[in-house]
Amino acid sequence: MQIMQKKAFDSAMLQAQGIKVLDDPKKLKKKLKQKENKKKKSQKEWFWTLDTQIKLSVLNFFLLVCRAARVKEQEHDKNTRQKTRTTNMKARKDKNLERLKKSKGVSTK
Repeated sequence: MQIMQKKAFDSAMLQAQGIKVLDDPKKLKKKLKQKENKKKKSQKEWFWTLDTQIKLSVLNFFLLVCRAARVKEQEHDKNTRQKTRTTNMKARKDKNLERLKKSKGVSTK
């Protein structure tokens, strides 16, 4: 009992001095609940951010793998076209040599 009276007297003295005393249980509970809700909201946002970062890193990895496969395929196509070109040029050169030999009258016996 004496402790409660002392607390009441101290709070009355502080109020008399112009200092705000925060001892209303309803307001304290309300403020505590607001603080907890704010913390939960912040926690959800943080987890959402982490989840997004994980998804983005997986997506970036997938894009990197796809890009590597596409580059490999392009290189294969390029090599195939180069081989075809080389073969065609060689055939054309041989054909021209044959025509040149025939026109000069050189026989290939």
